[in-house]
Amino acid sequence: MEAPVDSGVRSLIVTLLAIIVFHKRLRQIEPVYSKLMELKEKGWKNTKGDEHFKHQRQRTDSATGKAVVRFYQMMQEIGDEMQTKTGAFSQVNRPEDGFRILDLCMAPGGYTSSALKYNPAAKAISITLPPGQGGHEVFLNSPRSTVLYQDITMFSKEFEVDEVPVKHPAHASFSMERPFIDQKFDLVICDGQVLQTHKRPEYRENVQPDTEAGKVAVMAWKKAWWNATFGGDEGTGAGRIELDDEYAQSIIDSFGAEFTSLAKPVWKIQADALSRTDFVQ
Repeated sequence: MEAPVDSGVRSLIVTLLAIIVFHKRLRQIEPVYSKLMELKEKGWKNTKGDEHFKHQRQRTDSATGKAVVRFYQMMQEIGDEMQTKTGAFSQVNRPEDGFRILDLCMAPGGYTSSALKYNPAAKAISITLPPGQGGHEVFLNSPRSTVLYQDITMFSKEFEVDEVPVKHPAHASFSMERPFIDQKFDLVICDGQVLQTHKRPEYRENVQPDTEAGKVAVMAWKKAWWNATFGGDEGTGAGRIELDDEYAQSIIDSFGAEFTSLAKPVWKIQADALSRTDFVQ
């Protein structure tokens, strides 16, 4: 029996298993992380949690006026905290002159503002969704900052697509540009996500199982299941091999202690905040 699994699906299996092992190990050795995951699991099972975060997303994505200004200021404050705690924006073994910053999904610009604040000679270039397509307004106004207003999800060439099918419903919206292909940066900020105000074609909103994209996704997971169940030399399953556990353990051994020391305060803040909500009680 030939295993219907390609290298891409096998890579997915190995990656997922390693992550599962890593999380399982953390829950065993870190009480704070274990408590956080228990609270998250309670929240996932409670519809009140969905309603809470849906409301938060709507309030953030649709913010206007003073709310947007406050959002910009809050990002600057977070940037200051990050710098104080970790020195995230500091230059390390780099010449002050020529320090370059890239911010992907920039608006309203609070993090870029912080990065420029702690690097007085630096220059920044950013890309952000145009307000006309549902993006936020940019509040950072600096001669050291250049902003490109484009939809970062439509740079098809960046995803190794040389030619978009003519029949594709968004054919005219894709771009073959690679705006940063020949550039190097010392600091890259990437914190974007899909906004509810982002104007997108209906086909991009949800993948339905009867669509071509849905069928491809389902097929990939079917192949992954088949390989885990019937693959391997003996036909009893491949992918769930000891190497996966060893790989996850090697990660823990290499930087697990440092990762935990950095993450513990964050886990505690998250756990304390979740414990005060009504959807995990």
